[in-house]
Amino acid sequence: MMEGFENRERKGPAKNERTYCDIAGNIYIVTVRLVLDTAVMVAAIRSDAGASRRLLVVALEQRFTLLISVALMVEYEAVMTRKQHLVASKLSAQDVGILLDAVAFVGEPVRPSFLWRPSLRDADESGGERPG
Repeated sequence: MMEGFENRERKGPAKNERTYCDIAGNIYIVTVRLVLDTAVMVAAIRSDAGASRRLLVVALEQRFTLLISVALMVEYEAVMTRKQHLVASKLSAQDVGILLDAVAFVGEPVRPSFLWRPSLRDADESGGERPG
């Protein structure tokens, strides 16, 4: 070891950053930021063996930045506390609330901005036919 460097603290990436090195030796630090779709959250509580559960666990461990909004948290709660999901997951509405509190604690709040909104109705809402 070179003299003078033995006591220097090695500074690693932050908890939600990952370091990558390409074949040319270039080193990159990447911050991973994700939004978990409501279907992913539902799948995470219904099965402990899937990728959705792993994503949720990794998010709660703060190994990536979980992006959340008020509307998304309300949607999570509304869908995850449906009777069929509670029965399948063997959780209570209170358990889901505790989980969502943890998600809110680790998540990074964002304010969605929309430049436009779709004007067509979903196929389900229009009887399977497209308007126009």
